[in-house]
Amino acid sequence: MVDAPDESHNAKGSSSNVVTLSDPKTSDSKTINNLPTELLIEIFTHALPVRKRRIVSRCIAPLQLTHVCSRWRTIASQTTILWTSLDLWGPSPSYTRSLRIPLRHWLARASQRPVSLRFRMMDDSRRSGCAYFVHALDHVRELSLSMCREHYEPLFDLGPGSMPLLESVTLCMRGSRRSAQVTRQGSINFGSCSALRKVVLHSSGSHVGFLSTDMVSNLPMEQLVFLTVHEVSLHPYAALKHVVQCTNLEECTLVLGAYGSREGPFPDLPSVVLERLRKLDITFSGKEAGGKISLFFQPLTMPSLISLEITATMSSADLDLSSVLVGLHTRSMFPLRTFTLVNISVMRAPLRAFLHAVPSLRSLKLQSAPGSNHRYHTLFHWFRYDPSRAAQILPNLIDVFICDNVSNRFSKHDGHAVFIPFNLSDQLDDHTTLRALASRFWNSDNGSGLEEPGLRRLEKATMRWRNVPVEWRSLARDVMLGVEYLRGEGLDVYLPLEECRSRCVARFIV
Repeated sequence: MVDAPDESHNAKGSSSNVVTLSDPKTSDSKTINNLPTELLIEIFTHALPVRKRRIVSRCIAPLQLTHVCSRWRTIASQTTILWTSLDLWGPSPSYTRSLRIPLRHWLARASQRPVSLRFRMMDDSRRSGCAYFVHALDHVRELSLSMCREHYEPLFDLGPGSMPLLESVTLCMRGSRRSAQVTRQGSINFGSCSALRKVVLHSSGSHVGFLSTDMVSNLPMEQLVFLTVHEVSLHPYAALKHVVQCTNLEECTLVLGAYGSREGPFPDLPSVVLERLRKLDITFSGKEAGGKISLFFQPLTMPSLISLEITATMSSADLDLSSVLVGLHTRSMFPLRTFTLVNISVMRAPLRAFLHAVPSLRSLKLQSAPGSNHRYHTLFHWFRYDPSRAAQILPNLIDVFICDNVSNRFSKHDGHAVFIPFNLSDQLDDHTTLRALASRFWNSDNGSGLEEPGLRRLEKATMRWRNVPVEWRSLARDVMLGVEYLRGEGLDVYLPLEECRSRCVARFIV
């Protein structure tokens, strides 16, 4: 039970624990028990844990407040706002069963207020702990569950309208020893959740998922504002069919499977305008590479997009992606500020056309696929400050990160002689890179570049080289003096090298 012992239980010696406030002008003494109820309630609300989880424990508020005295217990029990958030962490089903009665009292004290409930079951036993709070889901506003698949099965019995107050839901499915053994088919019904705005679905397994196996149904996609899906078992085309329904989406994060190189063609999806989408972060994960990543963006128009991140966990190549991005911007005319492209081989000319079309860009990150040389370092010279230009390229850029690979003809370790340059900086074109960076930077004592209206000062730049032959390790880089000078002036410049060693062991040299 969560009920605290009566005040008389701690009567012995209680006078020594009373906080006394003495008035220097009078001989009267005031104790904390004389504070008005309204002030105590305000103190109680500030006593709630902020960083720690709000759990059923006599050592943590609000339950701790009910074990001080009878007055505090009465006030805390009747203050419903203290009981509107609860975290349950079940190391085993037996532990969760012991919380059944305290949980009932906790939810009763919240009365009719919406509750935020977080539940995590560590054990993968067949007996689910969520059966003890499923009856209270009609009062839940925020729901976060992390369990094995078997523990979600009691939720399959929920009908439409079982969670009318739900605004945010986070479902995490952990892998278990029986993850491949489906004991019961069904789905969690989110019908009639008219207040639902945020959905997070995360599956750690590579063969099961909430969307890929239809474990959730009737999600109100058209009213979602935030959507996060982490399911490598979900095909990108299947995910796209859900995304095109989210017409009010503002932020979207997707970790999906990859398009297969021999898949397609896929049926065309209707074009959709995601008017409010500001951030799209998509990662393609899978063992197979070479699929058309660009297929995902063809039906989309996103006029409010300010952040776009495209990542492949495995090396991938899509020579049409740059051109599709150019078309995407032509349709959308979005004010992009952040652009990230990782481990995907693309055509350089359309990529430059795309970057040239987004002068609002502030942060740029380009990382070549392992083993591929894209000559991305030439982009520094491309967007350098040039007073002869009618308009500067990427005038708002303040942060740039580029990672490329040394050409394979310099890094072969199959018995052939490895080319050893006389000067490492000449081989990596460091001087051109540094001059381009210096042209986009000035400090308060140097007005160079300030005469160009609308040109922002570069703040941070990184050019990382990978696949560097081990024989180049001892070579000098005479450009490092220039790097130290720019750092002293205030520009964060980094030119790290990632050494190519046997067994794919990398070593970083600054």
